Amino acid sequence: MTDDSRRRTDNGAISRRTALLGLLGGVAGSIVGYDRLLGAGEPAFALTDLGLTANDVMIDTACGRVSDVSVSGDSEVDLEYENLPSTLTDGFELTLEANPHVANREDHAGWSEPHDTPGNIVPANDLAGEGTEANPYKITTDQELQAVAEELDAHYELATNIDASETHQWNGGAGFNPIGNESNPFTGAFNGNGYEICGITINRSNEDYVGVFGVIDGVLENVFVTHVDITGLGEVGALVGATGVGNMDGAEGIGAHARGSVTGQYSVGGLVGYNHDFRPVENSSAAVDVGAKKFDDNEGEEFVGGLVGYNSGDVIDSHSTGTVEGPNDVGGLVGHNFESGQVINSYATGKAIADHTVGGLVGFSEGDVSGSHAKGDVTANAVHPDDEYSAAGGLVGYNSGAAGVGTISNSYVTGDAAIVGESVVGGLVGLNYEGDGTVGTISDSHVTTGVTVEGLDPDESVVGGLVGANGDGGVITESSAECGVSGKRLIGGLVGANLAAGTGLLGLGGDDRGVIKKSFATGSVEGGDEVGGLVGANGGLVEDAYARGDVNGGERIGGFVGINLAEESFLGIIGGNQEGEIRRVYSTGGVMGDNTVGGLAGQNEDGSLLGVTRDDGILEDSYWDTESTGQNDGIGDATDDEIIEGLTTDEMQGADAETNMDALDFIDVWTTVENPDDYPELVNTRFSGPSDVTDDYEQLEESGDPIGFDAIFENEPISDLPGNPPHDVATVSLTSLVGEDVSLTLENHKAIDGGTDDGTAYRQFEPYRAVERKTKIDFKLVLKHADEDIKATAETTESATVHVSGGADR
Repeated sequence: MTDDSRRRTDNGAISRRTALLGLLGGVAGSIVGYDRLLGAGEPAFALTDLGLTANDVMIDTACGRVSDVSVSGDSEVDLEYENLPSTLTDGFELTLEANPHVANREDHAGWSEPHDTPGNIVPANDLAGEGTEANPYKITTDQELQAVAEELDAHYELATNIDASETHQWNGGAGFNPIGNESNPFTGAFNGNGYEICGITINRSNEDYVGVFGVIDGVLENVFVTHVDITGLGEVGALVGATGVGNMDGAEGIGAHARGSVTGQYSVGGLVGYNHDFRPVENSSAAVDVGAKKFDDNEGEEFVGGLVGYNSGDVIDSHSTGTVEGPNDVGGLVGHNFESGQVINSYATGKAIADHTVGGLVGFSEGDVSGSHAKGDVTANAVHPDDEYSAAGGLVGYNSGAAGVGTISNSYVTGDAAIVGESVVGGLVGLNYEGDGTVGTISDSHVTTGVTVEGLDPDESVVGGLVGANGDGGVITESSAECGVSGKRLIGGLVGANLAAGTGLLGLGGDDRGVIKKSFATGSVEGGDEVGGLVGANGGLVEDAYARGDVNGGERIGGFVGINLAEESFLGIIGGNQEGEIRRVYSTGGVMGDNTVGGLAGQNEDGSLLGVTRDDGILEDSYWDTESTGQNDGIGDATDDEIIEGLTTDEMQGADAETNMDALDFIDVWTTVENPDDYPELVNTRFSGPSDVTDDYEQLEESGDPIGFDAIFENEPISDLPGNPPHDVATVSLTSLVGEDVSLTLENHKAIDGGTDDGTAYRQFEPYRAVERKTKIDFKLVLKHADEDIKATAETTESATVHVSGGADR
């Protein structure tokens, strides 16, 4: 609800029925005529403050409508819950929690505790249905849901919403007993039919494989679990502790979906704790707060994700929105993405907090991440836990190619995310390491304006707008950072430190140098020493790149690179055998510093020591704008080997750039810009940014996400979606209110979902009824003719928010 919808009646009748929705973790609700934000257990209202006359007020708890509350005068309320009446007297404060209770209810006659055990669980073969694919068993109560554990290979479906809020009292407080375990997994099929299982509690901190389903080797689809409270030791998830050979499939809103809180020690996820090899978690989501807590001193605390804790399978077209917190390998979507794991077309928007390795999407990845994004805050707290570095990245904390994969492509970080850490910090990736030129690779990935990246350690922070530290074969290509970057030293607009073999930085080493090609940075960069518009310290290879952001620092400050390292580097924090090479680059941002300052580089290191000659850092075929940088010298502390040239602004802009910057390849790599006030651009590297949406309707506020992702419209037909290859799949999501019928009509004679386009056919989806507030329903559109446009109209009984994703060519 918004401020415009707030209503309060101080004297007189309530003019309409109002609702109090979902008191769990501060969910908004409307209380007797006016709105408030409540946390679990917070007093909802004092009766004497209301000043109400006799009227009916509807109260909804986390698991749906409980009862009507009759207000007689202004001092007495009758509450019914499960036919257990309680009368509250003058001045009493009514408190609703995730599982609805009344404060101090033992003092009021007629109130009794829910039973301590599940009661009479119906044997599975006594359920309605036959347990077959054609006629599944029908589940209508929490007891019947528990009975699924008695026949693990059957077919089941929900026939209604399930209120499981009493499970917090089952089994002596241990709650619901997970369905299936490692020895006897669930091997059947379970279809939620879009219904909701609400309020399940599981409290088993000494057990592994904890979730509504402990272990599955079967199929789950179209399942909602909401307002859960799940606690386990390892392999802990709101819906599934661990997957085996099964899969979860369905569209978010009518698919695998979780809301609530999950706590465990290792492999902890908002939806799935451990997703095993080649198992898909697809079209699924979690709005779950996930945390790691130490229950067993013999086990570590790690692998914590907003959707999946440990992933060695596939996560596709999925997202998470909750806060995720733990010591190590913490990710907004996935905690640890193993070498066989893939994260595809997915995103996370919640906060991710850890001591060691943390990412807005994935904490530690040695698999593939593609077509994905993050927009939540990321924080790494510790400097060197166990004498190691910490790594924080807006998308991935640590991207490793050691296992032969470790690739990130077509992904980004956006919004107003703040990426903060004590050690190695990057807007996209904290540490990109252990590659060989084909793995450990970041390509076509970006950090947009509005994001901030900050390193806090005064001595050993390494901070970059895109990547904190890149080395040991790590490759960055066709990528960019447009965000602001700050720290103490080794600070770069794109990369903090691009490293070579034998690096002593934070104990990191390797056999191959880092590589940066066809990339750029435009954000401002501020720090202490070794600060550069693109790279703070370079001991690797940089080719065909530019920096346009302002740079400000202390010593060794450059418009492009703070220090370019020689074969035998003497910079104490790095050391080792460096091979700094920079070719065909330029810088234009203003440069200010205290000492060793250059328009292009602060220092190009000399490799000689004690009469032994080593190779100097190489810096050649490069340019800086002498006017915009404010620097007449290209290098603050130059050697004799540089081949660089300072040019005026006019000489570097428009068509004249091709003549004056002749070391650049203007055929295949670079291009001039028609606007005479623009500098040269790299071919096919500019990130398009938010989608430009135009149609005949009033232009409404967009979400701010780049092309190919969310754009938001309120109660308006969706604009035309260009279906240019390869983006020939679009998804339309409707966010509705309780009880609304939601439908989607496609126009322009488009065939979808494998249908045939005969020039006249179109498909109208069947309406779906929302089962909880702000239910999101996705319709996937597969365009059959990519050269045409598709138009869709969303309709609900009242209001809806329409999200459009995909379908746009960059």
